[in-house]
Amino acid sequence: SHRAPFEGVAVPPAVVRRLVAAGGAHGVEARPVHEIAVVARLLHFAAETFREDGAYQRELSLWTIRDEPAHRHGVGIPMSRIPAGSVPWAGLVRRATEIPEPPELERRLAGETLLLFVTVDDSRFDHVRAGYAMEHAWLAAVDLGLAAAVLTQPLHLAQVRSALCEDLGLTGFPQALLRIGYAAEADPPSPRRAVDEVLQRGPRPASLQ
Repeated sequence: SHRAPFEGVAVPPAVVRRLVAAGGAHGVEARPVHEIAVVARLLHFAAETFREDGAYQRELSLWTIRDEPAHRHGVGIPMSRIPAGSVPWAGLVRRATEIPEPPELERRLAGETLLLFVTVDDSRFDHVRAGYAMEHAWLAAVDLGLAAAVLTQPLHLAQVRSALCEDLGLTGFPQALLRIGYAAEADPPSPRRAVDEVLQRGPRPASLQ
């Protein structure tokens, strides 16, 4: 997942159409988002909400790897791979995160391509379908030399989802935003946990002896 800014080169319309086609599935629409001001306003609202949410901050801390050489622990996203000023790209807001104002978010988003995945219903099956469709669009983007990253946290807020439906005239349920563009630089590999941290060697089952 590319959590840094993109290069600023627009994705050609023909390529966007290919990504939309790749992300279309039964019951799922991959919709290009042109209402950037609306998205910027809602991302700003979500960021401020999450910054003050104690439960969210605790969960985010638990799912962040402290990967300093002398003090490495945790699971999830490595701290060293979260770029400074990553709002709204990473969608990860901490207590000390400086949240840009909506006009600045709008300026940043204008240099990216956004796809919104919308489902007919909001069941667990629809969530799986949306994930499947997004995966296809993401893989198609990579195949075309693009980078991508997904934003779902803002859509966990009912106010954001309902505002997207109203302001964008959606007839379904927004499930995820996929930001797409050309990477300014290659993402460095994330640190991996040692094998003995995740696997333990036990006695061989009698049935296999």
